[in-house]
Amino acid sequence: MGHSLKSLDLVTLKKLDSKGNIIPSVIKSDAISKSELTKFKIKITSKLVSNGVEIYQFPTDDKSAAEINRTMNAHLPFAVMGSTKEMKIAKKMMKLWWYPWGPVQVENEAHCDFVKLQDMLI
Repeated sequence: MGHSLKSLDLVTLKKLDSKGNIIPSVIKSDAISKSELTKFKIKITSKLVSNGVEIYQFPTDDKSAAEINRTMNAHLPFAVMGSTKEMKIAKKMMKLWWYPWGPVQVENEAHCDFVKLQDMLI
């Protein structure tokens, strides 16, 4: 968990936040434990806020989407992972990483926020 935002990252994000939406994400989230991930997400959010980087907040003024958007805002930064490996699980092809303790599935919301991020972007 030694990784963090570098000064150049913060300067770049600050320049970009007025030009587009900043949706922070933690990649390779399967490489750290859930407790480390929680601490890391807090650390990243704190760094962004303390450096004045405007993080996109999903709108909560539309009653039909307010509750889900509040939930999505609470998940920021999204913890995601990716894989090019696929395996059939329960008759469905799934992207995953296989570890000695078992599979970590990209599209399993118990494993990462990929589906949440995908749903919000599409």
